Amino acid sequence: MLLAELLSETGAAIAKADRTVLEQNALSLDLGVTAAETRQARDLAFSTELTRDRLKLALPKLKDLLQSALADECAERWLADYHKVEPQATSLPKLFRS
Repeated sequence: MLLAELLSETGAAIAKADRTVLEQNALSLDLGVTAAETRQARDLAFSTELTRDRLKLALPKLKDLLQSALADECAERWLADYHKVEPQATSLPKLFRS
C-alpha cells in the first residue's frame, strides 16, 4: 500500500525534523561554538522547521487520500462480488416458480 507507506514515512520525517530543530536550536545557543556555527545552526533549524511545517500540512491531505482510496477499493470489491452472485440471485425466483 503505497499511500500508507507514504503516511508512515511522512510521520517519521516530521519526528526527525522535530529532533533536528531541537538539536540545532541548542547548538545555536551554545557559547562554545563560533558565530559562523551559530548562524549555520540557526539557518538549518529555520529551514528544517519550514520543511516540518509543510509536511504537517500535507499529512491530513494524505490521510484523506488514503481513506478515499480504501473506500474505492472496498466499493470495487463489493461490486465484483455483486457481479459474481447477481446471476444466481436473479435465477432464484425462476427456480421457485417452477
